[in-house]
Amino acid sequence: MLQSRNYCWIYSYGSKYTSFRATCFCHGRICSTKYLSKVVYDQSHHKKAAVLRLPALCCSCDIKKPLRHFLLVLFFATVVPSVGFSREYVTTLAQQDLRSLTGSSENVYVVDFANSLPATEERLLNEKLIRLEQETGVKIRLLTTSEPIDGSSVKKYWNLDQNSVLIYVDTRGGNILNFLPGQKVKHKLKDNFWYELQSRYGNLFYVEKYGEDGAIITVIQAVESCLKKDGVCERAPGFGRDQYALSFILSISGGFIAGAAASTGGNNKVNIPWLFLFSPLWGILFGSFGVGPIVVREGWLSLDLLQNTIGFLVSSGLSFILFQRLFSNISSKDS
Repeated sequence: MLQSRNYCWIYSYGSKYTSFRATCFCHGRICSTKYLSKVVYDQSHHKKAAVLRLPALCCSCDIKKPLRHFLLVLFFATVVPSVGFSREYVTTLAQQDLRSLTGSSENVYVVDFANSLPATEERLLNEKLIRLEQETGVKIRLLTTSEPIDGSSVKKYWNLDQNSVLIYVDTRGGNILNFLPGQKVKHKLKDNFWYELQSRYGNLFYVEKYGEDGAIITVIQAVESCLKKDGVCERAPGFGRDQYALSFILSISGGFIAGAAASTGGNNKVNIPWLFLFSPLWGILFGSFGVGPIVVREGWLSLDLLQNTIGFLVSSGLSFILFQRLFSNISSKDS
């Protein structure tokens, strides 16, 4: 026998073929009655099971009062407050819509979801990318966002292929620059090129100083110059100002060491052997850090290279004069 506070007594009546009448009880009171479908039983079965007690799952009162109260409280605690936050809900839906790109992509080369670009710069940049594709045949697309983006929808929207580059600017934190170059583009613009662009212009310090729009414009200028350049781009063109400051200081340091080594000859004579003896030290400082990085990125005809060379020569000359006088004073005191 099933025990339940909500139950149905099912009575059989009639003769050979009969219907069953169910009377449902909820907490001891009758709540509803209805006729069940006709079922064929022989008379003996009716006598053996004239009355059957079953759980009243079919009754309209099978939800207990405490449960109804709980659902009522839950309704006012969740549904009703959400009406007050309808604006936030609409905003959330709008942000979710930004995760995919829809519509026509014709002449749409820049999609600025994150509002990183002023309207005028966005329009000029879009026109520039259109001209660049006509000149080089490489499709460059720019996407900025502060929300996750569905990569498959982006690729489908712009029909990105092996001869395209997606510049993806994610402003949610950290390095904002991401690149997705096709394999054909990588033949000309190597992996180191993209790594340098990301580390040099996408870092937090550069973005804080020049802004997100400054970083984006500088990156596109670098890509444009390398695409129009003959040959392969192993390194990103240009030299970051922080990198240049370091190379300039190291060039001056190398000149100081070279001048000091050359001044040991005394009597305003250059000590060639000592100059060559210390050449690994000043040569690394000036050659490897003051000349090499600039030549790789900007070539031999570079203002940065000229300034480093002048700094090296001036530093070595001053160091030579300083140590010559120092040695002469020591010699005069000894004599």
